[in-house]
Amino acid sequence: MNGGIVQGWQDTPAVELHNGQSSDDTASFADIYGGAIIGGKSVDGVGGDAFYVHGFGTKANIFGGLFMGGIGQDDNMEGLSIIVQNFASVHIYSGSFQGEMEVGKGSNIIFYGCFLQYGATITGEFVDGTQLGVVVKTKNDGKVSLIAVSEQVCDTQPSMQPTGFPTISPRPTPSVSYGKMMRPSLVSASILLTVLLAGLS
Repeated sequence: MNGGIVQGWQDTPAVELHNGQSSDDTASFADIYGGAIIGGKSVDGVGGDAFYVHGFGTKANIFGGLFMGGIGQDDNMEGLSIIVQNFASVHIYSGSFQGEMEVGKGSNIIFYGCFLQYGATITGEFVDGTQLGVVVKTKNDGKVSLIAVSEQVCDTQPSMQPTGFPTISPRPTPSVSYGKMMRPSLVSASILLTVLLAGLS
């Protein structure tokens, strides 16, 4: 998907990606780069979910787009922006998400960028600068993974570089003492240059 708008009908998911069999061999796959997926509006219940991914081996890669949970009977956004269940996975590289997410049985939602997790709340920034703030509920051994990438410098998250050990060592960042900031000395630089020239002569 790379554009357009898909809206669900009432309390049903707008887009459903699934594997109806109990084998990875029949898994479904999708790449989403843009467009909008919006859960249906319900007049007498909970709004519909935007993107429902489920089933063995089913996988979605999200590189952009808008995912919005549906509006419920009280005009509140009650539908989920993303729901992942039954051994599926969603890999999120960018995008805008309005409405909570849920990850269930044996499934995983993976965020790529600089992120922090406080309880169920994920905040941070994707590589392209898009900001994220979303609540992800986990059920039945569902997992949330936060993965830093080498193209982005993260102050708080592990990185693939420069250590070469993925998701173990945090990327070093310059420390600044706000009590006393050191500045280069022209006198020291002049003395060093004199010593170097003397050694070459």
